[in-house]
Formats: sequence, C-alpha cells, structure tokens
Amino acid sequence: MSSASSTSEDETEDGGARGAESSSRRRGSSSASTRRRANGVWPEPFLESLAVRVATDAARSGGRLAAGYALANIFQVCSQWRAISGSELLWQALHRRIWGASRRSHATWHDDYVHRHRTALNFHIGRATYTPLELAGNTDGANRRNTCLRVALSDAYLACGFLDGSVRVFDMGSNHWVSRFRQTNPDRLGPFSHSISGIVLRANNVIFASLDGNVCVGMIPGRNSRLAHVGSVYDDGLLIDFAGCSRWWIGLFSGAPGRAFHIWNGVTEEISFIGGGLTDPEAVLGWQLLTEPQPNHGLGRVRVADEHLAVAVTASKAVVLDLQHGGFVLSEEEPQEGIIVDSLDVQGDRCLMVYANGVAKVAKVRGMEEVCSFYLGDIDVPQVKILCSLNSGYVFTSIDGTISVWDAEAGEFLYDLEFGIDDGTDLVADDEHVAGCSASTGVHLWDFRALF
Repeated sequence: MSSASSTSEDETEDGGARGAESSSRRRGSSSASTRRRANGVWPEPFLESLAVRVATDAARSGGRLAAGYALANIFQVCSQWRAISGSELLWQALHRRIWGASRRSHATWHDDYVHRHRTALNFHIGRATYTPLELAGNTDGANRRNTCLRVALSDAYLACGFLDGSVRVFDMGSNHWVSRFRQTNPDRLGPFSHSISGIVLRANNVIFASLDGNVCVGMIPGRNSRLAHVGSVYDDGLLIDFAGCSRWWIGLFSGAPGRAFHIWNGVTEEISFIGGGLTDPEAVLGWQLLTEPQPNHGLGRVRVADEHLAVAVTASKAVVLDLQHGGFVLSEEEPQEGIIVDSLDVQGDRCLMVYANGVAKVAKVRGMEEVCSFYLGDIDVPQVKILCSLNSGYVFTSIDGTISVWDAEAGEFLYDLEFGIDDGTDLVADDEHVAGCSASTGVHLWDFRALF
C-alpha cells in the first residue's frame, strides 16, 4: 500500500516531466508500479482462499485442532492478513471444510468455529462436566424392569429407554427430564416384550421401538405417544435393534428367516423394504430375549450413516446396506475372528467395529476402507462386557466399566474418563456429549461443551 502511494506522489512532484518519456518507458514504469502494489496489497478473497487451504491441509495432516493453530499463524503475518479474521464468509467456509457443518448454533460463524474448536480440545484433553441423571419415579434399584437399556442424544435432548417399555426424555440445557412415554397396549408375550430396542431423536419427536416390533412416536414435551407401526412377532420375529435419521428408520429382527431388515420411510412412516437373512443363524437365540432380555452380548446391531447407508452386524458378519434402493447389500465382511456386536457405531461416513481378537477399526462406510486401527488388549470375550461409541473425532470404549478415549484419526490412546459405568448396557456420543447407561447405576452424562 505504501509503495503505491509513494509512486503516485513521485509522479505528481515531477510536474509531468515523465510525460516526455517514451511510451515504452511509461509502460515499463506502469508495470513496475503494478508489481509494487501486488507485493504490498493482497486481495481479500485471495487471502481468504489461502487461509482455507492452509487450514484444510493442516487438518488433513494433523487433525482438526491443527487447523486452528495454522489459522493463528496466518493472522499474525501482518495487519492486513489479520484483518481477514473478521470475515464471516471466511469462517463459514472454514466451518464447512473443517467441521463438515452447514448450520451454525451461535450468533456468528466465528463464534461457532471457536466453540467447536474449544469443545474438540476438551475431548482431546478430557475436560468435561460429569452428571449422573436423576430418574424421577425410578428409585427402586432392585426392580429389574427399571433397567435402562438404550440411550440416544440430539442437540437438545437425551432420551432413555427402559426394560418396562417406558422412555424418558431429558432437556440437555437443564439436565431435567421433560417427557415420559409409555406404551398403552398390553404385553402380549410376557413382561419383557415391551422392552425398548432403540430410540431415534428427530427435532421435537422421539421415535422408539420395542422388542415386540411396535414403533411409537411421541412429541417433546409431552406424555402421549402414538403407534406408528404394529409389530407382528409371529411373522417377523423380535425387533432386537432399531436406528434411524430424519429420512429413514431401520429395524433389525431375529427369529423369522429372511426377514432380518425392516426399512421405513421416516417421513411417511411406511415400510419400504422387508428382507435379508443376516440374523438367520441367531433365530433361536432371538426368541430367548423374551425371558432373558439382557444378554452379556447383543445378537445384532444396526446404525444409519450418511448417504442413505446403514451398517448392521452380528457376531459373525457385517453388511452395508443402501436404504434408498431397497436394502441392497453394497458390501459384506465375515471376519474369521468374529465381531463384538455392541462395539458397532456410525458417525457420518465412518463406522467403528471391534473384532473378537481385540482390534478396533475405524473405516469409511462406503467400501469399508480403513482409517485407523488400534489394539484394545487381550479380551475374554465371553466374560467381558464391551460397549463402544464414535463421534466425528474420537472413539469411546467401555471395557468392564472403564471408559477410554482414543483419537479416531490416528488410533492413539488419550485417557480414561474419571467415572465409568459398571454393568453398562449402552454408550453413545456426539460432538458435545457422551452418555452411558447401567443396569445398576442408571444414566450418566459427560458434557464437553466449551463455555464462553
């Protein structure tokens, strides 16, 4: 900038003397002046693009936290480079490229980026607020039917599903429960047929499914739910797991050959596909859930990923399904060492599985290309309860109650959480919280959110 202004002043002081110079020399002088301006003043769009490129490269090589440190270095180059830190367009682009998010939850894109960076740093170093949730009306720990089996998280709510078929929803801002739902139809196949198999949180709706195949929808806050689908145990078997998103629901059944998967359109609530034989070898074991609803190891598990995909596993096989095209099997894997069923989780386009030989693997869902793998140690699979979960940056493993945290990109062990969950039944995580439930101690919540 100073180079351009000094050139202008020199031309004025010369009183037009340079006008007598040859035209070629004038052109040369103009070119030199242009080069001096280019060296002194970089266009803001160029600097913003450069910052996005540098931050993206840093995130790819060193993780998303490294992007923040790279940006700090850019902003220290000079005052002009520091000035682009006030560009909301820059922070919106960084938000999308680094965190993969297109919506913000704070007043500005900059505030949202800083919040995500600080929260991810909290996950990395283990800084969290731990809260055991109070389950009102559920104080009789000796009553087995009060056991929490499933937990689900969203930005606003935490939902817990119980052995007695009830679902309770907590507000994430206050940690107080705001809704409780119960199925109104009678138990048809014994006291455990209503036990919750899975929960989906979508905006202010909670969708929950039970072992007998019923799928209900409730509005938060509230107490009344409606029956969206009536299960047919004699035709379909038992619903052993249930998952979904805003577009799709999927149930994994056991007990009826050739009917392992039920896929619903989550908008119309109509079934779009029934079929598959993933759980056929476990058909007899599936019926035992009516009398023993808490086996030490799950029979099957299913999770929904990005791009209309789902991943499902049993102890012997894993499959990737295309929900948009009638449950078409895109890939399958039958590892010789076997799979720990309760270890399956999915986040975005990645999935987590732990094999019976103690190796945990994070892979891309489409194609199952490995991102990283790490060894959990020698595991006595028949005796040890293992639960796992995955968010966009970290892996959480609960082995006999101890919850460990791993880097999901490098496979590096980071730390153990201070509190664990003995007799664990479920473990879930998102990019701000970790939640787990226990047959003996209820529901536990870790809040990693950054506080401004």
